Formats: sequence, C-alpha cells, structure tokens
Amino acid sequence: MYEHVQRAAAVRQACLTAAALQAYEDAGISGLCHEGRWEYAVDAMRRLPLYPLVQALLLATEHEDAANPGGAGTRHPGHQTT
Repeated sequence: MYEHVQRAAAVRQACLTAAALQAYEDAGISGLCHEGRWEYAVDAMRRLPLYPLVQALLLATEHEDAANPGGAGTRHPGHQTT
C-alpha cells in the first residue's frame, strides 16, 4: 500500500511541476496579476491529460519488475516489506 502512495505522490508532483508551475510562470510573462496567474495554473491542472501520466507510471512499474524479478522487496498480498 505504501508503494502506491509513493507513486501517487510522484504523479501529483509531476502534475504540479508540469502543469501548474509552468502555467503560473507563463501567465506572469503574459502580464496577469497573481490572482489571474493562480486561476490559470488551476485551470492547467484541470486540463492535464492523466492518461499519459498513468501510462508512464505503469511502464515504470513494469521496468522495475523486469529489473528485479523475484528479488528482495517483492510484494505479496497481505505482506509488507521494510
């Protein structure tokens, strides 16, 4: 479960970095005030296509699994690894 939380946090950070921060900066360059920049950044997060992010996350998981087949840290239902 913790692994899924970590991955979700990584996706959230990617969304913030890719969409919100870039949009906020772009809006500032366009001359919008702070409130306008914030609205533009929030709108950018809403427009962010999630499918490519989920696909990238799934690919990263597949690469991890391929690199560590049956190795330490393998997760089994109901068991936690530390």
